[in-house]
Amino acid sequence: MPLLREPLGRALDAISIQRRRKNWRHACAFLGVAREVCRAVSLEGEEGLRDARNAAATVAPLRELLREMEDRRADAAAAAAADDADDDDDASVDATLAAVIQNSPHRAACAAINVPAIVTDWCVRVRSAASSSALASDVLAASAPLLQSEDAKTRIRAADACREAVLALAVVERQAKEETATHETLKRLYPHDVPDIVSEAETPKKLLPRVHALWPHLVMSLGHRLGPAVKPDALKASLELLIATATASKGGFIARRVASELWPWLRRVIDRGVAHVGGFGGGFGGVASSRLDTLYVADEAKENVFEANEKAAVVTVADDVAPRQTDAVRISIFDAIARICEDEDARGAIADVAGCATRAALPFAVGDASSASRRPSSETNQNKTTEVRRAAERALRGLAKVDEDAVWCALASVATGRRGAETPTPPRWANPPGGEEDANANGRTKVHRRDETPLPTLPSFREISPLPRGGDAEVNARASKAAFAIMATCGMAGVAVGGG
Repeated sequence: MPLLREPLGRALDAISIQRRRKNWRHACAFLGVAREVCRAVSLEGEEGLRDARNAAATVAPLRELLREMEDRRADAAAAAAADDADDDDDASVDATLAAVIQNSPHRAACAAINVPAIVTDWCVRVRSAASSSALASDVLAASAPLLQSEDAKTRIRAADACREAVLALAVVERQAKEETATHETLKRLYPHDVPDIVSEAETPKKLLPRVHALWPHLVMSLGHRLGPAVKPDALKASLELLIATATASKGGFIARRVASELWPWLRRVIDRGVAHVGGFGGGFGGVASSRLDTLYVADEAKENVFEANEKAAVVTVADDVAPRQTDAVRISIFDAIARICEDEDARGAIADVAGCATRAALPFAVGDASSASRRPSSETNQNKTTEVRRAAERALRGLAKVDEDAVWCALASVATGRRGAETPTPPRWANPPGGEEDANANGRTKVHRRDETPLPTLPSFREISPLPRGGDAEVNARASKAAFAIMATCGMAGVAVGGG
């Protein structure tokens, strides 16, 4: 692997920003090679991780020996402080390493350890891990900007390369932690025989700084307003990269940034869907028949708007939605949410947006995507596919493991038919002091006596009692049944029935 760094560096330099204009046709090929190199780094890292764990198990008797020696020295120091007798010589003799080894039950195991061979293998593994992590780091740095490419194939290859690089860095970092424990044990016993790592080239690259540098490019590839157009396959590849990043960074590292920087754009993709090829410029097939015509784009087309302009064409976002591609990206997003929630190491990444994700997936899971959020395309809402519904159900089941209360409240509101009820207002003073009724003709405020001060009024029970929403009774019953079914799969049915 170390021999590949120079040729791989030249290949990555060929697809850099400075040379991308000349070599853009070769970007996919170079990214494919970089992906395979990162896979090799992962395999080598897994092998190195096994060797590191075996080495840690081999030096375990030495670690126990160190613990016994420290305990003996602590006991000797305590005895010397409590007893004024002149037994310092005996205590110092007992505290020596030779005496501890002689009396230790791990003496035979420690004597069988070949320390020079372990030190030599440790040096080889550490240097190899440092070189391998440098390869993966270079691939990640060169491939991340290509996540914003307008070419969907390039984005897919870049996402695959970045994903393999992140996984490779995570494996090497786990290996480095195991090597640290072995190094500390040997260094404490043989301080003059075990070398130190002082060179940065011999230190494996850290994962979290690389994730921090990758993040802006990843956000741009996941439906950002200023990013490239959303394509189902490219978005799915970027979501795979997001899952790998969440798993490798243990979730919590990117939790805040997912909530503040990523989730609003994913929600936008879920709500608005995917536009036809060409967007508003070419997706309407010549809505603006001439340059003098005016094209108005709005979320919802309203009647009696732009009546003064007879040539104006009012177009909604729904008119440019591709139903099949929209279903594909929604399935990918819901599946990604479910997979992140199922992984204990990654679920922390979505903890801050669990409630928002629940509200986004709920309409699709119960077969009623017309509420809780604006859905631009009524045709897409009425023809929901089974795959979208199942993906949304999987997302809700996964979110129940992250924020069970939010999922329960959302499902219970649909199951009991109480969704859409108005939130009751808090109690208010009937005649607040200083109001219009308390003002004199000269503008001064009337001062009430204690017995004349009106008491606050509470809303009536009818005002605060949630009422079943209106609409199609058959649709409501179907949504309620679906919500109860999801609650049953999440283990919430008994609680819902008892509380309803």
